[in-house]
Amino acid sequence: MTLATKLSICIPTFNRGRFIGETLDSITSQLNDCVEVVIVDGGSTDSTEAIVRGYASRFRQIRYLRSKLGSTMPSNEGFDRDCNFAVEQAQGDYCWLMTDDDLLVEGAIDEVLRRTDQDPDLLFVCARVCSVDFGQTLESSMPRLLLDKRFDRSSWTAFASELGSQLTFLGGVVIRRAIWLARERSCYFGSGFIHVGVILSEPLDHIVALARPLVVIRYGNALWWPRAFDIWMDHWPRLIWSFASLSDTAKAAVTPRYPFKSARRLLWYRAVGAYSLDKYRQRLASEPSFVYRLVASMIARIPVAVTNALYS
Repeated sequence: MTLATKLSICIPTFNRGRFIGETLDSITSQLNDCVEVVIVDGGSTDSTEAIVRGYASRFRQIRYLRSKLGSTMPSNEGFDRDCNFAVEQAQGDYCWLMTDDDLLVEGAIDEVLRRTDQDPDLLFVCARVCSVDFGQTLESSMPRLLLDKRFDRSSWTAFASELGSQLTFLGGVVIRRAIWLARERSCYFGSGFIHVGVILSEPLDHIVALARPLVVIRYGNALWWPRAFDIWMDHWPRLIWSFASLSDTAKAAVTPRYPFKSARRLLWYRAVGAYSLDKYRQRLASEPSFVYRLVASMIARIPVAVTNALYS
């Protein structure tokens, strides 16, 4: 007898041929009959398709789908649509929104399946953060929870305040598929954080945050890095501050409303090469304060090597 699918691991991917095989190795070693893997390719032009199809030929639980919108460049909208498409095509009661270059720790799938027996709306999974080659542990757990935590509607503000900023990591989200499908999603296309929009648009009745890290993050390997300034200085705060379900106090705990007004933040983005004079002209030159414009333009002119040495 074929078991009903209980968990769908949903992976939006794009040009990850160098990494996705290792990700799938960490998943396939744990698969059972009630788990499937749904991979949506947003238009890869490298070896991603060949690698994934190779795994799909060996593991019947893996489904490989090409995005209807295929592209040759990663984008916020492409990611959001592919993530949503993966959940729509999934068959499990729960969807684990997994990244395409990180790893599951041994026993992670069994742990998530066991926790879904408690009937949560959302499982939030902690992660261990490592260097790109996994040779160095940068954070033993992100976030650092000593014990599992539970939240409901009465503690919605506490959930958003404590864990809202951590929701940026896609691989930490295991959500009941019926909730995802019942909520408005298209309005979050282009935000880069459709999963956050679905979760925070309305309070949830039962949330469990797991203290044990179940994912290993390959830090510094994100495809969105060239768009980091726009994402973190504009898209992310604009999204968080749009939620009527959250108090201003909770929103501020997640992100400042106007993070780009911090000279320290501008210096950091200059140090990593994400903030430049062109970015100043595009985003900040129209700010009303003359003093702010002067400081922001001066930071944009500091040699990257100088600010990078400072932060190093």
